[in-house]
Amino acid sequence: MTRHPAQRIFSVDSESTADINTFVELCYKAAGAELEKVFVPPEYNQRDYFPFYDYEYVLDVSAMKELLPVQKDLFEGFEESYKWYAGHKQDIAKKEYIKFIDENIAAALHAV
Repeated sequence: MTRHPAQRIFSVDSESTADINTFVELCYKAAGAELEKVFVPPEYNQRDYFPFYDYEYVLDVSAMKELLPVQKDLFEGFEESYKWYAGHKQDIAKKEYIKFIDENIAAALHAV
């Protein structure tokens, strides 16, 4: 940032909102990937594979808007973020959520 505000912590989002399905769809679209949704049965502990499972939230972006009044479209932001990620994969510390899902949930779903 070119300015140095006294407040150093911001919710960086946009005023637009999206449910989890739209959020995931936009992420896949930004990555140019095809989405296949697999719905996890309720008997699996959602906390094991998704850390924000039990609530919906909308971030307060009013402080951010004071410094950055122009916002990007949600999809445009995802697209830009993915382009950055694609060029910096070695800099990302990934958690093994996909491995957990593959080993514990996906196999059980296919057995049904």
